[in-house]
Amino acid sequence: MNRLFTFFVFIAVSSLSNKVFSQQPKYVYCQIIAKEKFLSNKVTVELDFGQKMNFFSNHRLKDENGKTVVFNTVVDAMNYMGKRGWEFGQSNIMFVDNGLGSTTVVYIVIMKKLFDELDEDAKSEYLKEFN
Repeated sequence: MNRLFTFFVFIAVSSLSNKVFSQQPKYVYCQIIAKEKFLSNKVTVELDFGQKMNFFSNHRLKDENGKTVVFNTVVDAMNYMGKRGWEFGQSNIMFVDNGLGSTTVVYIVIMKKLFDELDEDAKSEYLKEFN
């Protein structure tokens, strides 16, 4: 009887821990990194979803034709993401010395979206990457 009870307790704890550790998140987050274009007042945007990246990877936002999307301002990029269901989280500004005697301004904006609002492909990609 004692062994049977221990077996059922083990099964219950295993089942519970599997549900707790494989839960989907409430939100997914995206970091927008916006940099001013050289000799322009427009900005280009890189998106970071926490995915694996290497030094040579290009994560600038591209349109359906593979062309880099250029925005008028950082707020323009935020509105673009907002139309796609992303909500503002927070923002920061960094000043980076480019080594040529001038400073580059880098805007960092954190956006969030409810996990349940992602399309099925994005959900499965996220769960594959982060679980």
